[in-house]
Amino acid sequence: MLEIKGKVEAISYRNKAIKVNGKWYNATEDVLKKVAKGDIVKIYVEDNNVIDVERLTELPKEDRIKILEIATEILKLTIQTTPSFVTAEEVDFEKNKKKLLKELFSIAEEIEKWILK
Repeated sequence: MLEIKGKVEAISYRNKAIKVNGKWYNATEDVLKKVAKGDIVKIYVEDNNVIDVERLTELPKEDRIKILEIATEILKLTIQTTPSFVTAEEVDFEKNKKKLLKELFSIAEEIEKWILK
């Protein structure tokens, strides 16, 4: 049995199927009742049939780590390309870690909100 995590991109009630991570999977009426388009889910699949589905209230830990990595890169690029964003003195992490971490988590939260839409 495969375990797949992703976003429900589409639901076909006529064909009794859901699309997760770009792929269609057959689903029972019970499964279709448990999900809505845009939900973040973990589906259990056997022979392209959804056996069970779990709605996730937040992104899995590994995805949150990826988001933080992306946010870190965005913050680095912002610091490098926007002289007015921070002064050279503020780039010193030890002196300004609260401000930089606040910016980092702010970017990460925005990315997560966008993904969960």
